[in-house]
Amino acid sequence: MIKSSDINRFNRLLKITENKFNDIEDNIIGRRYLVSALIIYKNQFSIGFNDYNKTHPLTIREEEYIQNTKHAEIDAISKWNYKWINNISKSTMYVCGLTKNGNFSISSKPCSSCLIRIKEIGIKRIIYFNYNEENGLCFKELNV
Repeated sequence: MIKSSDINRFNRLLKITENKFNDIEDNIIGRRYLVSALIIYKNQFSIGFNDYNKTHPLTIREEEYIQNTKHAEIDAISKWNYKWINNISKSTMYVCGLTKNGNFSISSKPCSSCLIRIKEIGIKRIIYFNYNEENGLCFKELNV
């Protein structure tokens, strides 16, 4: 069940994502989306971002070139402090995606490859959103 603390954390991640997007140079080729992921347990946290050229496997098809990329979820996992590794299974991952014009992307649900890695590392709870014109922003909880 999504709690008010989840919404507060998600809103903080959204603000961080907006600020990060504003810091990115406009001339970076192919940058349409920015996805961020926050892993948090009590006062232990890590934040990851997708690389600057692509965010999701579906968007690479729109590009004229193929690149090795890192998703925000994988970046956040790689930044998790090894000293806290026993607590990662108690943590929650929040995933947020924005378009270049500051709107929410359609969904910030982790892709199947990221879900496999998230499950391997032991994170059991993910909060993300779906957005559509009819219902607006809908938070979703995924138990892995």
